[in-house]
Amino acid sequence: MSVLPIKFDVQFDRGHQVSKRAHIEAMREAHRAAGELWHAKMLPKHFTAQAKATYQHQARKPKYIERKKRMALAGKVLLSGVIDNVLHGLTEDALKGFVSVKAFPTRFTLRMSGPSYLSMRPYKSGQPDKAAEITRITATEKKELAAEMRRTYLRRVRELIAAGRVAGRKG
Repeated sequence: MSVLPIKFDVQFDRGHQVSKRAHIEAMREAHRAAGELWHAKMLPKHFTAQAKATYQHQARKPKYIERKKRMALAGKVLLSGVIDNVLHGLTEDALKGFVSVKAFPTRFTLRMSGPSYLSMRPYKSGQPDKAAEITRITATEKKELAAEMRRTYLRRVRELIAAGRVAGRKG
């Protein structure tokens, strides 16, 4: 089981109508929605041929590329070895499978099944940080996640107001 924390800064002004407790609850719900969106829509993009350019993956060493080419000729590599971070596809399948999103008011953490090397430092110098490559978020994705968080936050605050659970500040 690998734990991949993803954090980016999104601030919402809670205003006068929303109590601190309601704000925290709505932020937690917004981060949960962002985590689910990232896993469903953005994680699969990390395992495409365009991922190397989009997410600035570290260049693989020539020895590894040659080994992958030989394995591709033998039919042992997925997609003819074109994708730099996919060899057999086992990591991709594992990460796309079961996920548990743990949401906090300031971030979300994804708990996914995956190889242990995702949560370890690279054991050789020059080896790519695979977890950093997988969790990297582009500026466009940040905007998309922030928009989803804003929608979820506002929806949750409206629900709390309708339920009478929001005790705003007095005065």
